[in-house]
Amino acid sequence: MKTLSAYPTLDDECKRLNDCGFISGQDAVDINFAHDNWLGRDELGRISRLEFLDEMEEWRLLASHYCLAWGWAAETKENAFEEWKNMKTLHPAARQQSS
Repeated sequence: MKTLSAYPTLDDECKRLNDCGFISGQDAVDINFAHDNWLGRDELGRISRLEFLDEMEEWRLLASHYCLAWGWAAETKENAFEEWKNMKTLHPAARQQSS
């Protein structure tokens, strides 16, 4: 969380990536989004057996303070990172099928 005060929003994280040269694209999600949208039912069940959380609200609050951010700078006309533009909408099963 060292960068939280400098980049408090997901949009700020994307701008930071753009400013660092990842000009072809950038995006970010918080950990709640990744948890809710990218983990399958089996994985969520496995995680819940590893660590029992008494307060799901605490997890949500904590997870909202962390993010996954990604950016890319394509060097060729063939953009190998085209799928990253839609990363937010891809469910794990859809990503496996597209590989």
